[in-house]
Amino acid sequence: MRRFDTRFFMGVFQKTRRYLSQHTNLLIFFHLLCYLYVMNSQSFIMKLKNLLAILSVILLFSCSGDTEFINFKITGNIKNLEGASVKLQQNGEIVDSTFVKDGRFKLKGKLWNHQVCEILFQWKNHSYKGGRGIVGYMPFIETIAAEGDYEFYADSGKQILDHTYTIKTNAKAAQQFYDYDKERYRLNTEAKNRISELNLQRNLSLLSKDYQLFDALSDSIDRREEQRKTIFRDVNLKYIKQNPNSYLTLYLLSKAQDISYNTDFYIGIEKRLNPPYRDHLYAKEFIKKLSKHRSDLPINIKIDAVDVADQVFNFEKFKGNKFIILDFWATWCEPCLNEMPAALEIEKALSLKNVSYVFISYDSRVKTWKSQSKTIGLTHSYRLEKSAKSYLNQHLNMESIPRYVIINTKGDVLVKTAPSPSDPKFMTKIDELLAD
Repeated sequence: MRRFDTRFFMGVFQKTRRYLSQHTNLLIFFHLLCYLYVMNSQSFIMKLKNLLAILSVILLFSCSGDTEFINFKITGNIKNLEGASVKLQQNGEIVDSTFVKDGRFKLKGKLWNHQVCEILFQWKNHSYKGGRGIVGYMPFIETIAAEGDYEFYADSGKQILDHTYTIKTNAKAAQQFYDYDKERYRLNTEAKNRISELNLQRNLSLLSKDYQLFDALSDSIDRREEQRKTIFRDVNLKYIKQNPNSYLTLYLLSKAQDISYNTDFYIGIEKRLNPPYRDHLYAKEFIKKLSKHRSDLPINIKIDAVDVADQVFNFEKFKGNKFIILDFWATWCEPCLNEMPAALEIEKALSLKNVSYVFISYDSRVKTWKSQSKTIGLTHSYRLEKSAKSYLNQHLNMESIPRYVIINTKGDVLVKTAPSPSDPKFMTKIDELLAD
C-alpha cells in the first residue's frame, strides 16, 4: 500500500508542479501538501484526492489567458538525418521526444500558450562546439507555442545550424518569430560573407605588396566585424520599436541585456504595452528588471538597520529635517573610506541647513564597524540587518558601494544615485533640492 501511494504521489507531483510553475501562491500551497505527505500524515494521505480536487478548482479560477496550456503539435520533414533524436522543450523541461524515421518526425505536448519553446536535435557525426544556436551543446530551433499547425522542413543538419530551414504555420505569433529569426540570420550571414570577401582581397593585396590597400582593407574588416557583433541586437531593437504589443517582443524584452544603458528606450516601450500583453509572464519579468534602472517612478524604502547603541533606525528621529542623505559604505571598502573626509565636511555644513547625513554600513562584523565608526567620528552611524541587503538591491539596484541616495523623512527616494561627496556636483544637487 505504501509503494502504491508513493507512485501515485510522485506522478501527481511532477505534473502538478509543472502546471503551477507560474502561479507562486498556488505553488507554495502545493509544496505544503508535499511537506505534509513527506511527514507521513496518514489522515492527509486519506484525503489527498479530495485536496487535489479542491486544488483543481482553484486552478480553474486562477489561470486564464496566456497562463493556460495549449495542445502543441509540430511535424517535421528532414533529409539526410535518419535516426536523429528530436526533442520538444519549454522552460528547460523536455515535454516530448522522438527520432527521425523515413525522413519525418512528430512532436506534441501541452505547452504554455504564447511562450517560446525549442526543438532540439542530435545526430551522429556532429561535433557540439557550442556557440550561438546551441542549447546544452545540442542544435536547436525556437518558435512561439500558440494555437495552430506547425510544419518544419530542412534538407540537412546544416540548414538547422545555419537557420535556413523552413517553418510553415498558421499561428500568427509563430510566423512572426520565424520571419524575425530568418531576417537576423540572413543579415548575419551576409555580413560574414562580405568580411570573407574582404579578407581574400586583403590577402591578395599583401601578395602584390600593396600595403596601402592592405591597411585600408584591414580597417574595413575591423569596422564590419564590430558592426556584425551588433546585428542581432539591432534587429531586436528595431522589431521591439515597431511591434511593442506582440508576444515576440515580450520574449525579447524579457531577455534584454542592455536595459541599464538603454533605459529611456525601454521605458518608452513599457509605456506602450497594452493588455493582454502587459499581463504576460515575459512582460512582468521585463518590467521588474526595468524598475531597477528607471528613475521616473516614485520609490519608497524602509531602512532596516541599527545604530552603535543597537537602536533601530526610525524616521521620527529625523522628522524636522528637509531630507536625509544615505551614505552606504563598509569598513572593508577602500573607495568608501577615501570619500569619508569629504563626507564629514559635507555632514557638518548640511547640519546648518537642516539636512541629515546618515552613514549606513554593509559590515557583518559588528565590533569592527562600531570601532571604525568611533575612530572616523560618525554621528549617525547605522549597520544594515542581513535581510535588508537583498531588499535594497531589489529597490535601489544596490550592486556596489559606495553609494549615495537622498530620501525625504518618509522614505521617498528623491535621488536614487547621487554623485560622491568629493564631486562638486554633489553640492549642486543638494542646492537644487533645497531650492525646490
